[in-house]
Parts: sequence; structure tokens; C-alpha cells
Amino acid sequence: MVTRRPYAGFRPHTPVRPVFRCRECGGAWPCQPARLVLLAMYRDDRHRLAAFLAARLLAAIEDQPYGEPMELAERFLGWLPATSKTSDAKGGSSRMTSDQRNYRE
Repeated sequence: MVTRRPYAGFRPHTPVRPVFRCRECGGAWPCQPARLVLLAMYRDDRHRLAAFLAARLLAAIEDQPYGEPMELAERFLGWLPATSKTSDAKGGSSRMTSDQRNYRE
């Protein structure tokens, strides 16, 4: 069975280091299109999405030592939707999909 990906024809909005601007649209990464794709990719495991973004946040802080860490934290993590207690109880997949592995900088 073929799984349809709603973003199959979509060009990835990945970050350009060290400035962490979007390679595709030039916006501050994660830009709105990247956020939508990340939410779709990690829809079953929001904790893994938070860990992924936290790792990118740490890289951005290292790449921009004179930047404001709290502003970067808000940009990288502040947009994440809150998880409900019922979604936490379900848990998520511990294996990364091929889409998740390929969505790199």
C-alpha cells in the first residue's frame, strides 16, 4: 500500500547554518512551512519533535554566540502545541521514519 504524503511535491524548508535562515524562503527557521511539515512528520511523537528542535536550538546557540538564547528558544520551541495528558499516555513510535531521517539541515 502506498502512503500519500501531503508534502510530497514540497521543497524542504531546511536551515542554513550558521544563521539558521530557511534555505527555501529565507525566513527565520523554523519558518511557517517548515513548522507545518515538522508537525505532520512528528504527528505521532511530539516529544521526539521537541527533542529534534532542541538539538537544532543548541546548534543555533553555538553558531550564534552573541545572539540572545531566549529569543532563539522562543523561535525554535515556542510555537510547539501543548500536549494533552491523553496524548502523553498513548506514547509514540520510538523509530524514526525515512522522512524524519531525511529532514536534515
